[in-house]
Amino acid sequence: MRDYDKEPIVIKNDYLLKSRLTVGIFFLIFALVFAIRSIFPIESFFNSILRKGELALCVFIFFKTIFGDFAMLKSMLVNDLQIRIFEKIIECDYVDFAGNLKVLKIQLTEHTKITYSYFPCFGETAKLDSKTLMDKITYITNLAMAIVINFISIIIFQCLNSLRIKKYYIFNDNGIVISAKQNKLLIDRFGKVPFNKRTLMISLTNYNSKFFDKDKK
Repeated sequence: MRDYDKEPIVIKNDYLLKSRLTVGIFFLIFALVFAIRSIFPIESFFNSILRKGELALCVFIFFKTIFGDFAMLKSMLVNDLQIRIFEKIIECDYVDFAGNLKVLKIQLTEHTKITYSYFPCFGETAKLDSKTLMDKITYITNLAMAIVINFISIIIFQCLNSLRIKKYYIFNDNGIVISAKQNKLLIDRFGKVPFNKRTLMISLTNYNSKFFDKDKK
């Protein structure tokens, strides 16, 4: 029987780079849409002001996308990011916005939720903390927008995967999520797992997570 503490399952973590590229491509497309919109004929002074604002926004998004997270992208390319699955713990290499290589660890117990999806997730899952009606309405509105944005992101991500559909095991430990590309070793150890319906509504990678905060040590 395999001793996973001495011989852990090691999987290359390439989805964080692809997810970062997905975010960048999405915002470049967003900027392109505004750029095309600003080319339309100007019919009034208000439209002239609006056009200048759209052009400024396009320039800002373009340079922010290309150079804003350069340290993170460079570190992702230089470092060989891995996921290591031991007997009772999972270690996942990742890079924060400052380019620092870090490791996210979660416990692997009988309470760990293991599912699969056709695209990966990483970070913290969103929670609805308040039960008020307004908070629920806000949550549903944001969720609807997230579904649309996520659908576009999935298309871009699958294009970066050369349109080859791949499965990812999703490990969820108290709202902290790590994904690993499915392979025979994972199937042999964890067997068949249910589909994660929640991944249809959450982003590829939660870059708002505290794990990516360069001020956190």
